[in-house]
Amino acid sequence: MQRRKYLHLGMVKNLREELVNDIRKMLDSGRAMKAVEDFKTANPGLDVDTSSTSEFEDIAQIHEQKNSQEFNNDGDYKTFVSEMLDAKVCLVRKQKLIFEAVQACAPAELIQRLLEIPYTECQGASVQDETGLSLEAILKGGVRNKQAIPLKSSSAEISVLWHAVLSQE
Repeated sequence: MQRRKYLHLGMVKNLREELVNDIRKMLDSGRAMKAVEDFKTANPGLDVDTSSTSEFEDIAQIHEQKNSQEFNNDGDYKTFVSEMLDAKVCLVRKQKLIFEAVQACAPAELIQRLLEIPYTECQGASVQDETGLSLEAILKGGVRNKQAIPLKSSSAEISVLWHAVLSQE
């Protein structure tokens, strides 16, 4: 194995551990853990607590299967590193969205929709950055009108909020 691929896979291993630790910290609040356990009991087919780590594993496996020579091109190497860093950040955000929706007692079909959203759609500002309210708070309080949807947020969050608006109509 070439040195760059070896270094890259070491970084991937570290990012995997960080992702798992970040998710564990999100679940450490008793309320989040209880909400997730209750949701999983009611909806056994929906993997709300490990879906992001599974997605990360899929991306990591693609990188592990790459030819060592691909890592010798500076542009490709930079792309591979960026892809893994972005994946970790976006998957943490996606997992946070899932947990917030679960804690807000969002319907299973909305959670399923979040699980299916590609992690790349979790880039951008968060609803909380724009409104000062968490997605959970907005979902619990109800989306009052279409103008309440902050359009600079990630497409994943906008999708969830639109679903909430349309399900209220």
